Amino acid sequence: MTGYAAQRMAVCTYRKHTTSGKDTAMNPQPQMSIEEDTTQHLVKDANRLGYTIVTIDTTDDLAIEIRPAARLPYTPPLYRDWQTGQWTIQTTSYGSLDPEEIEKVTDGYRRAIAMVSELAPLNARDLVNYSITRNA
Repeated sequence: MTGYAAQRMAVCTYRKHTTSGKDTAMNPQPQMSIEEDTTQHLVKDANRLGYTIVTIDTTDDLAIEIRPAARLPYTPPLYRDWQTGQWTIQTTSYGSLDPEEIEKVTDGYRRAIAMVSELAPLNARDLVNYSITRNA
């Protein structure tokens, strides 16, 4: 279990009972598994960083399809090397840019580094299968 998943497991399970106001260890409502919670947080974090997680397949080895979201410019694509399991960031030359655009480029790379930092420690046991819902 990775550090992130272990942190999620450490969350207190005591809930405030809505009618009695007492703390109880039993929550009558179904709770997400640690893997479901980790998956949900990964999808939210990806969105915050300018990426869309299209699919997560945990069948054999961990396969994650992740794409830059169109809403944030200069968000570089991410790739996973299947031999090493290492995530890489696609670099691009944008030619001559003014300082404000350079700031956007560096912001995109900072977000990419943050996203890779979230993805790198994960394995198939930490997540559940996921597929983005598309409007028909």
